[in-house]
Amino acid sequence: MELTIKEIELAYLGASIAAGCKPCTSYHFRKLKDAEATEEEIKTAITVSNDIRDAAKEEMENHAMNLLGTSTQSEVNTDNLNPDRIRVLVSISAAFAANCTSTLNNHIALAKSAGVTNKDINKIFRAAKLVKMKAASHVDKIAVRFEETKSSEGDIETDGCGCSEDTSNVQTKSNKAEADVENGCC
Repeated sequence: MELTIKEIELAYLGASIAAGCKPCTSYHFRKLKDAEATEEEIKTAITVSNDIRDAAKEEMENHAMNLLGTSTQSEVNTDNLNPDRIRVLVSISAAFAANCTSTLNNHIALAKSAGVTNKDINKIFRAAKLVKMKAASHVDKIAVRFEETKSSEGDIETDGCGCSEDTSNVQTKSNKAEADVENGCC
């Protein structure tokens, strides 16, 4: 089943909320009204994306505390969401936007069990990537005000954070993403 405009916009909304981008959220909320999304569908997207963002926060807190050597009692579980099509599409876009790899992998599995195709998952990734890039550009505009013209000794390295996680299994086509995803972001 091909993704509908409404499903794509719900995924955009989920990514916008998870990325913390108010302009994107406002834009896609308006587009959902045009796509005749119901209030219930919009509320579902809002709730699911916030749940995913909260789960990502908890998971990172647990991970950091474990690195510190402090055991944490809570275990993050977002599997309680019904694996219906809209929920899993929003979950994937929100997990992508929140940079939560384990939650993303869980919801990809749920999406497949709900009959979502790899092609549709890829479209959701491209939509979420566009939102993430737009959200980052809003933040970058603020950060630019603090850039110095000369680099001073002791600056933070700008050529990477030092992590070497293999991301070769993540394939993106950023130059094609905007053309392929209907109703581009903001």
